[in-house]
Order: sequence, then structure tokens, then C-alpha cells
Amino acid sequence: MIRLVVMAQGSSEKVLAAFHNLNEDDKQVLSVELARTARTGQSFQLDAEVPEGGPTFLIYYAPALMQKNSSSNAEGALKVLAEIFRQARNMWPLQEERGDDTVIVQIDMLKGFLVHELPELRQDEHWVLKRPSHQINGTVAKDILPKGFVDEPHRRLLHFSQLSSPTQSP
Repeated sequence: MIRLVVMAQGSSEKVLAAFHNLNEDDKQVLSVELARTARTGQSFQLDAEVPEGGPTFLIYYAPALMQKNSSSNAEGALKVLAEIFRQARNMWPLQEERGDDTVIVQIDMLKGFLVHELPELRQDEHWVLKRPSHQINGTVAKDILPKGFVDEPHRRLLHFSQLSSPTQSP
């Protein structure tokens, strides 16, 4: 939780309350993935065990996403991060020998949005996590996908459809 509060640089109470309101799966994903350090045998202290291995994910621009959304929709921002971590882990499965590795996932296309706006794409557009086959890192982008698209090894659909609507600021 401290890493999330530091990313948000404000609205600490809202970020902490939002974390506690998340479903258990989202809490677990954020807790475990943010406890990784990219150093074999090292992790931030966590109530639960952090399975050994890697890679660790650096969600580039996650602080910008949190700062833009933490006062109006912290829970939605946390759900976006949880989904990105979840699909990144699906794309880069946990491997013990990769404990010292880091994968950078660029989310620069998301950082300027309020999270409640994310699902509002054209009918044939979707948010996807992409990994070009020749690179280790990934990028979140809008993509036009064929009907019936099924996740592929280098392209994962991001599910942002169940985000919280923004709360009113006092």
C-alpha cells in the first residue's frame, strides 16, 4: 500500500480506502506484484508469501495514472493497475530463474485519461497489452481487433469494463 500512496503523491486516505474496497483478487495481484524487487531472494515485506522468481514489472507512468485519478477515482485507478499486472503476468509467467529481470510496461497512452473514460472506445477498439516478438518489454495501446479475438502470446486484451465511476470531490 505504501508504494501506491507514494505513486499517488496525495489523496493517501482515498488510495488506502480504495485498496481496502478492492476485490481479493485485485488486492492480491497488487500486493504480490508490487512486493517484487527484481532481486532474487528479496521482496518488500508482505503478510503473504511472495513466490520466488520473476520477472518484476515496472509499469512506466503508473504514478502519472495514479496522480491523475487518485482524488476522483482511486479505486478505478487501482483496478486498471491490477488488470495490467494480471495480463503482464499472463504474458510473462513467473519463472524462478528470472528473479533478477525487469519487464517495462509502457502505459503512456493511459496516463492522461480519467479511468472512467477508458471503456469509451469505438466499438471495434480495445485496450491491449502488446509485446513485440523481438522485445522483452510491453506497451499498452488501443488496437482494432477482429470479432472473437482470443488472447495471443504477444497480445492480451485488457478488461477495463468494470471500473468504478468517479466520486464527487468535496
